[in-house]
Amino acid sequence: MVTVCWSLEAKTTAKTMIWISDIRLAFERIMDRFEAAHDMPAPSDEVAADGVVGRAYTLGELSALIQPERRRYPPALFPATKREFSSSIGRYAKRLKYERLLTYEALASIAMRFYDAMPKEERPKGERLKVCLGAARSSFDWVQTVEVTPKLEGEALKESRAKAGEKGRRERTRKAAHRLEEVARLRDRGMTQREIAGCLGVSTRTIKSDFSRLKKQGKEAKGEVGICH
Repeated sequence: MVTVCWSLEAKTTAKTMIWISDIRLAFERIMDRFEAAHDMPAPSDEVAADGVVGRAYTLGELSALIQPERRRYPPALFPATKREFSSSIGRYAKRLKYERLLTYEALASIAMRFYDAMPKEERPKGERLKVCLGAARSSFDWVQTVEVTPKLEGEALKESRAKAGEKGRRERTRKAAHRLEEVARLRDRGMTQREIAGCLGVSTRTIKSDFSRLKKQGKEAKGEVGICH
């Protein structure tokens, strides 16, 4: 298991938190077990956290080491009042979960952006970093209990599209067969192609094609065939 401890300062920016989020996502992609801790003391070259000793890196060093992918996070609907502050972060958490981009740091980043964009009189009371990290933690924990079907990617997406395509083809085939039966029935009643098209809500070109299919199948008209003029 890899444990990473971030040292955050009061002036930590939303951009920095997104940078950390990208690093976390990169770690989670290559590590089976990954944990991250925040609000740790400023690290020295060798740091100890909860009995774990490790090497201290700057964000730049860590990025150079693992080369994280720069993710494109979805846009967010900014809150107008402090009452909407937490609920807006919660909605964004659900969107991130759907996009498979959910991290505590990404939520902290959007919380900072929300906080900084709000008029001072509308901001939640308290120290900026604590308010934003607290709101991010609450939304992160809450969204774990919410069922959100993640966005399909890769082979799963291809498989889903293939199943949808096959289902669509079967449905179109079923509808075409049913329409052909109706065309044969109405044709045997002596209705013209235009009348049948109007009755079934399709084009006369489609009915003309159905007439040809019926003829190829050997299903000749029982009565006088209606011609479209």
